[in-house]
Amino acid sequence: GGGYGRGAGAAATLMADALPRALGAKNADGSMASEASEGGEYGPALVAFTGGTAFNGVVRELMELTSRVTHVLPVSDNGGSTAEIIRVLGGPAVGDLRSRCLRLSDESTREARAVKGLLAHRLHATDSGLAKAEWYRIQEGDHELWEGISEPYADIIRSFLIYFHSRVTAAKTPVKFDFVNGSVGNFFFAGARMFFRSMEAAIFLYSRVSRIPTESVVVPNIVLEENVRVALGAELMNGEYIRGQNDISHPAPDPKKFKKNSDGGGGGGDSGGDDGEDD
Repeated sequence: GGGYGRGAGAAATLMADALPRALGAKNADGSMASEASEGGEYGPALVAFTGGTAFNGVVRELMELTSRVTHVLPVSDNGGSTAEIIRVLGGPAVGDLRSRCLRLSDESTREARAVKGLLAHRLHATDSGLAKAEWYRIQEGDHELWEGISEPYADIIRSFLIYFHSRVTAAKTPVKFDFVNGSVGNFFFAGARMFFRSMEAAIFLYSRVSRIPTESVVVPNIVLEENVRVALGAELMNGEYIRGQNDISHPAPDPKKFKKNSDGGGGGGDSGGDDGEDD
């Protein structure tokens, strides 16, 4: 539609102007903002094949030893806000990649912390209307999360958020995109992936914008054609199948097999706990 064309065109123009300035931005001491962290090249070189959540708890500690780590992550996550992006736009999941990039992000300056705070932010967790209203404030640049972020960085981040917005609002789906509990970092990541038509390019951009050490590398565990969806499946010993990473890691009780104790106690059918969402 015409609205989509105007939104995407404006975003592309903003990106063309802001991208060279953002990637070439300098720190206060004159060094390049995207340079590798001091001393990182002297640590041991490691490759980590991990999931998207558990290993995040040791990333910062590992960086004390070395930042020369290649993080290989899955693109099959189908829970939380990632599931909503996949439902409307398709493509591989970005949640686990974004989550790891966030853990590796620079925190040494006020601006770096502001960028990380923006990309780590989630919209309202339960109210779709409040989440959508907040999202409009963020992508229009009127939210307090932008405070402390210089114009080059704000322009490049906003341009990909605007591009993402133009795609989800133009998508022809029976149910419109729901922004509830949405991750701003996921939206930025998805917008970059669609704009460049490349997951690797989106990872590179996210890494530079969030000032991840250049010797730290995040890669998807599968090289994919554009917009291919990846799903995990499991075959149980009884011959049944479970499809989807979220259903495998957080299985719901089978209502046909649920039995409640006569005394009102726990009956073995409670799925319990939170979902530990990193989507």
